[in-house]
Amino acid sequence: MNTTAGNVVIAVKDWVAVRKRGSSGGNITVKGNGRVRLLVEGDTERTVSPTGLGSTSADVFVGKSSRVHIPDQASRRLQILGPKDTHTVVTGPGVTFDGIIYTPAGPTGSGTTYAMQGDIYGAVITGDLTLGQYGSIHFDKALEGESLPLSTEVSRLEYLHVATHRVNVTGQ
Repeated sequence: MNTTAGNVVIAVKDWVAVRKRGSSGGNITVKGNGRVRLLVEGDTERTVSPTGLGSTSADVFVGKSSRVHIPDQASRRLQILGPKDTHTVVTGPGVTFDGIIYTPAGPTGSGTTYAMQGDIYGAVITGDLTLGQYGSIHFDKALEGESLPLSTEVSRLEYLHVATHRVNVTGQ
């Protein structure tokens, strides 16, 4: 997606899948200094079968060995925006996603984001977030102070720090 001449806005009625047809390894690269906003309405979801999740419906799917890349890790330059019932799946060996997934569920939505064996670099604003085995989210601190579209139904959560602390307990 070339943004050297300005910002790009793409509106999709149903769903988005990043992968090669019938296989894996699709790629998207954002070039230039502009921003890409991908608006996903999600009228009809696509059934996908990602590793560890079985068969599920998704509005946004980034499958195994796929890469959504922004040079210089400038995640603010790609925003995926969806309504409160958007289901996002980022999963599979070798999957990376640079950008912002903005699909807030609010108090009445059923939206979810699921990441397994994949890395998300940027930010995720969603309803339920599930990180499966080897799934990770790396918050881009350059996003602090970034202005995103807000709704009266969306909480003003600005930063969430999640850590894992391993403890060994032995008995006597």
